[in-house]
Amino acid sequence: MRLAGLTRTQAVGGESFFGDSLPAGVYSDGLLTVTTRPDARSLIECLEWPFVQAYDAFATTAFGNLFLCSCEREELFFLAVQYGRAFVVARNLSDLLDHVLADENNRARFLDTELFSQARSRLGSLAYGDAYTFDLPLALGGDENPERCDVEPLDIYLTIIGQTFGPDWRP
Repeated sequence: MRLAGLTRTQAVGGESFFGDSLPAGVYSDGLLTVTTRPDARSLIECLEWPFVQAYDAFATTAFGNLFLCSCEREELFFLAVQYGRAFVVARNLSDLLDHVLADENNRARFLDTELFSQARSRLGSLAYGDAYTFDLPLALGGDENPERCDVEPLDIYLTIIGQTFGPDWRP
């Protein structure tokens, strides 16, 4: 299956939040990962931030940012985890797939395609559940230097970020 020019490079067992419309798995060597339903919930729980608890992380980027959805709302959100900022990214799944991620500029903006290419050439492709993380979180003064990143389990990264900024942190 192709997703806005991205090819699924690793299938995983389990259904995604959107079922067959957006199969769970790793796309383009980790540029985007579509999570299974259980993982969509558990990744949010790692953060311990009240303002995101009503959502599920249906997809993740290579650098640990999250695409969020809710059964209550049709809109989809993008959470820049390092900065604790969430905003509406698409009206619905079709809008995300057909317009937002299909656009090369948007894909570069949300998926950090150039930085991903540099990190992947240095560290290799990502497996399901992993992310490229920086030695020093960006929100604490780190920079997006691919020479200062490593591959870590996404749930551990989100737990560390969630604890670093605390459950009452407001962007």
